[in-house]
Amino acid sequence: MDGPPADDHSRSFGERIWYLPDTDHVRPAWRVVVPLVVGLAVYLGVSNVPFGLVGPAVQSPVDTTTSALLLGGRLAGSVGAAVAVVGVAARLDERPLSAGGLVPAKPWLQDFGGGLVIGIIAAVCMVAVPVTAGETTMTVGPSGVGVDSAALGAVVLVGLVGSLVAAVTFQEFLFRRVVITNVVAALGERAVDPRRAVGLGVAVSTICYGGFELLISGLIRGPGVAVPAALVGLYYAAAYVFTGRLGLPIGLHLGGAIAVGSLYGTPTGGFHLPSVVTVDSLALDQSLAASVRLQLVRVLVGGLLLWVWVYIVYGDFSVKKRIFGGDQ
Repeated sequence: MDGPPADDHSRSFGERIWYLPDTDHVRPAWRVVVPLVVGLAVYLGVSNVPFGLVGPAVQSPVDTTTSALLLGGRLAGSVGAAVAVVGVAARLDERPLSAGGLVPAKPWLQDFGGGLVIGIIAAVCMVAVPVTAGETTMTVGPSGVGVDSAALGAVVLVGLVGSLVAAVTFQEFLFRRVVITNVVAALGERAVDPRRAVGLGVAVSTICYGGFELLISGLIRGPGVAVPAALVGLYYAAAYVFTGRLGLPIGLHLGGAIAVGSLYGTPTGGFHLPSVVTVDSLALDQSLAASVRLQLVRVLVGGLLLWVWVYIVYGDFSVKKRIFGGDQ
């Protein structure tokens, strides 16, 4: 972005904090902090507007109108946050948005497809653990999205999937592309070893993602949300640093979200993803130890499949070569 002259002596105190010394480039720390603040503010602010309209306590069963309002808020919050973060990050990184840069290339789509399958498999294996251990049961039988009309159901399904896609894109761009890249850039200025810098970038990304999940849960369950989320965030971060693209982590995240949402019937108001098999109790809401155990299964299975994918498609695990390469 445009800045003052590169002569640091002519700058105000605020400009010296905002820009790198003797350059017109924004400091990497601000390129992390500003998108985080903007993204979270838009996501939480817009998504929570419907709750202010329908009241703080939404009672079950939720009527169709209220459900549509809640779904609309979720969709608008996810899309708004994604657009805001991409725009702010492009501005701070001095990378103007272009139509060509927004169209995924074939390798990106290949990673996305592979990630989608891996994410679904890993999530299904995670759900299979409490079922096979007899800790919960399953009900076999088709279920719809929660409306009687086929035409309305199709519209609701598009809205549900669209909100998932937008939310996942927003989160992966923010916590992987923005956080990891800029933490690595900041540490690179201090002559930190590239591998160590990437490791620290992954650590910061994982902590931020765990904190984000805790924040959107309402801070009620504390470590019961943050720790399992951090484990999954580590899994997504590995997909990013080993490929240098967002296609694989977005696919992993979206595939897992669809599988878990469908199997557990996670609701948005009175709507939920259709399924032919439903888990009868939400094992993810158990103790911290139980939640960590389930997510470890997901991360281990997904991590193994991720390793196989990267080895077959890329041939090696060169983090240094790929962290800034490819179609971001």
